[in-house]
Amino acid sequence: MESTRISRNYELRCGSRSTQSGRRLRDTRVVHKHLQDKLLFIDRTRTAIWGWSYGGYATGMTLAMDLKGVFKCGMSVAPVTDWALYDSIYTERFMGLPTVTDNLQGYEHGQLLNKVENIKNKMYYLIHGTLDDNVHYQQSLMLAKVLEQKDILFRQQTYTDEDHGIVQSRAHLYHSLENFLDECFQISS
Repeated sequence: MESTRISRNYELRCGSRSTQSGRRLRDTRVVHKHLQDKLLFIDRTRTAIWGWSYGGYATGMTLAMDLKGVFKCGMSVAPVTDWALYDSIYTERFMGLPTVTDNLQGYEHGQLLNKVENIKNKMYYLIHGTLDDNVHYQQSLMLAKVLEQKDILFRQQTYTDEDHGIVQSRAHLYHSLENFLDECFQISS
C-alpha cells in the first residue's frame, strides 16, 4: 500500500494508519476544554458539537470519549459507525485491510458502536437519509440499535428518499438542528 504520509511522523501524530479517530478527536476535546477555561465569553454549559459524514462520526466519538463534560450535546448527520462497512477505497487507503494480518484491531478500535456508553450523559441527535449511497443508512440503524440496547436516550430523524446531501429537506434539517440546540441549551422560543 502506498504511504500518504507528509512527514516521517505524520501517521504517528494523527493516528491515520490504525484508526479513523486517533489523536485528532482527543485534540478536539482538549482544545475545546482549553478554550472554555481561558475564554470567559464561552459558556461551558452551552457547548455542542456537530458534524456530517466523517464529521458525524467524529461527533459521536468525541461525545463517547468526553469524560470531562466538555460538550453538553452533539448532532451526527449520516455518521460512519463501522469503517468496515464504508467505502473500501477510501477506508483502506488510510486504515489498510480489516484483517488480522493487517489492521483488524484498528477497525475495531475505531468503531463508534463499541464506545457509546458515555453518550448516556449527553443529549444526542442522529440524522440520516434513507437513500444515502455514501454512508449507508444501515450505519445509523446499527448505532440506533446499540443505543437502544444500552438504554441511552437519543433523538433520531430520518429523511425518507434523501441521499447523503439531504438537499430536498435542507431547510427542515437546519430547523431541526436549531430546535435540538434550543432544547439542549434550554433556550425558550
